Amino acid sequence: MQTLIDLLSHRYLVLNRVAESVFDVPAPACHQRLRSRVQRRHRFAVEDYKTIRKEVLAFSRRLDRMAGKLEAAQASDKPADWKALMHHPWLNLKEVLVDAGAPLGLGYAQAYDRLRLRAAPPEVLIRGVAATCRDFAAWLRAQLEAAQVERKTYVFSAGRGGASHRRGAGKK
Repeated sequence: MQTLIDLLSHRYLVLNRVAESVFDVPAPACHQRLRSRVQRRHRFAVEDYKTIRKEVLAFSRRLDRMAGKLEAAQASDKPADWKALMHHPWLNLKEVLVDAGAPLGLGYAQAYDRLRLRAAPPEVLIRGVAATCRDFAAWLRAQLEAAQVERKTYVFSAGRGGASHRRGAGKK
């Protein structure tokens, strides 16, 4: 599951928000649960893998839609709320803006200020953000395909309880 670990530890993802979506509980325990699997202290369970796969596929589709909305808003005459168009709890917008603003020589603060003013930001910046989102979505799908292949040889956790303990003769 090295590819799944690489996927979850990517700098564009906010791991705590991913954990809240995967485990359906916004609590520090679920954050630590996913973090311990990413740090290889514990193994993934089959259910965790399936949920992560489903959620990440939905997120990659959302990134593609987000890129399309950004490009459509750029072509529109009306001023857009760029921050709202790029919002997703999983997405670390700071890192995306750093990469998208690099060709213009903009850091995070300068790129964010250009978007925050609601004036027409540089077209290159919006195209850069959209391209970064599309590239990241394609990378996510490629990682999930590689994880699907890795899944066949990975020894998943049996969890806690009776299924993970020895049974039958020899058990005291």
